[in-house]
Amino acid sequence: MHTFPQLRTIERKYGDRVIVIGVHSPKFPAERETANLREAVLRYRIEHPVVNDRDFAVWNQFGGRAWPTLMFVDPQGRVIGKHEGELPFEQFDPLVGGMLKEFEERGILDPSAAAIALEQIQEPAHTLKFPGKVLAAKEALYIADTNHHRIVQAALDGSIQKTYGSGDPGLLDGPAGQAAFQQPQGMAMSGTTLYVADTENHAIRSIDMESGAVTTLAGTGEQAQGAAAPGGPGRATALSSPWDLALAGRLLYIAMAGTHQVWSLDLDTGAVAPFAGTGREGLLDGPAAEAWFAQAQRPCAGRRLPLRGRLRGERGP
Repeated sequence: MHTFPQLRTIERKYGDRVIVIGVHSPKFPAERETANLREAVLRYRIEHPVVNDRDFAVWNQFGGRAWPTLMFVDPQGRVIGKHEGELPFEQFDPLVGGMLKEFEERGILDPSAAAIALEQIQEPAHTLKFPGKVLAAKEALYIADTNHHRIVQAALDGSIQKTYGSGDPGLLDGPAGQAAFQQPQGMAMSGTTLYVADTENHAIRSIDMESGAVTTLAGTGEQAQGAAAPGGPGRATALSSPWDLALAGRLLYIAMAGTHQVWSLDLDTGAVAPFAGTGREGLLDGPAAEAWFAQAQRPCAGRRLPLRGRLRGERGP
């Protein structure tokens, strides 16, 4: 799923000159069902065709070995490249641009080729849209209304009291109704401040519950590349898909799913730094600085380390 933002950016930049086709080769039995796949397409805002490769026919034909795998096919239908694992946009973009330039020079690129007819999925309107996380406070529920790009404050009976975020995806600080989030997930609270893992903005945000003001505490808005970064000032340090938060005193722990680590944010100094995990994806216990995680998704405020997410990039179906 961490590949989706890169693919979405490529699609928007190159338009009809690039056709993306997703192939879903399921790891688990429930993922074989087309109804569940359709739900995932809606949840992750996928706008290109997706094939349900439930019996691994496409996987085997193309020699699949890892999730995700990118296959590059030229306009004449020939496979010209393969990449296993995630591909950062900084590498992905010039690769695609170079291919397109070559195809244009050879005169084999036809942007007017017939478009692929997609199934039109009519999604009913709902108050919430794929909410990712819920935080229960003494007198309220705080809901990450993920696909509406906002935070919802509800009474314990479920009635909505207030919303934070305009509903349009973006990275914008300011008053509750003008600020913008993008696919927010986990939250933590201290006093009258709500902290938010703004996942697709690769940022940590705060909401002053008294004024409604939204402020960015950490992250540049760009995804960090690799896990070697030592940390630094919050607003000057790139993060990678922060997924959930836990608060212990004045330290905010961050499940950094994109780098398979746990980070911490010092709320007094504003500095962020790795807390646990080398950044290598896998399952390895040991000292915090030497351990491996796989898509860490839930930090704990005590001494216990996060529950480990399932592996991405592992070998075999």
